Amino acid sequence: MEKSIEKFDFHATVDAVWQALFSVTCHILFDFALVGLGIATFIGACAFVFKARQHRFARPFTSVAIRLGSVCLGLAVPGLVCLVFTGKLPDSGVYGNNCFLGFLVFWSMVTIYLLGEEMNYQWFDRKGLDDNEVEDPETYFGDAKPEPEVNAVVRENSHRTEVRESAVNH
Repeated sequence: MEKSIEKFDFHATVDAVWQALFSVTCHILFDFALVGLGIATFIGACAFVFKARQHRFARPFTSVAIRLGSVCLGLAVPGLVCLVFTGKLPDSGVYGNNCFLGFLVFWSMVTIYLLGEEMNYQWFDRKGLDDNEVEDPETYFGDAKPEPEVNAVVRENSHRTEVRESAVNH
C-alpha cells in the first residue's frame, strides 16, 4: 500500500471544507449583500426623488428597491449572526475586499433587469383589456382622463388595410 494514502486524514479534509464553506457563507456573502444594500438604498433615494416630483418612475423604483433590499438582507443574515456572536467575520483566505467592483457590476445588472421588468409590468399590464388596448402610463398617478369616443373607418386597399379614427365630440 502507498504511504500517501495512509497519510490522508479524512476528518481534517472535512474540517477544511466546512471552514471554507463557513468563510464563504459568512464573509463573502456578507460583502456581496452589503454592496446590494448600497444599490438598493441608492434606488430607494431615486424613488423618493421621483415620488416628490410625481414622476412615473417612482412606483417601479420603489418596488425594485424594496425587493432588492429584502433579498440582500436575507443574504446578509449569516454574516450578521457571525458578527454578533464572534465580533468579526471569519478569515476567508486570499479573498480581499477588491471584489467590490465585481459585486457592483453584478448588482447593477440585476437592478437594470428588475427595473425594466417592473416598468413593463406596471405600465403595460393587461388587466382585462383587449389585445389592441394598452394602459396609459401617464394616468397611473392621478385620475384617468376620460377618453373621447372614437369612430373607426376601415378602408381596404389592394395591398393593405388602413384604419382611420375620428374623435366624436359631445
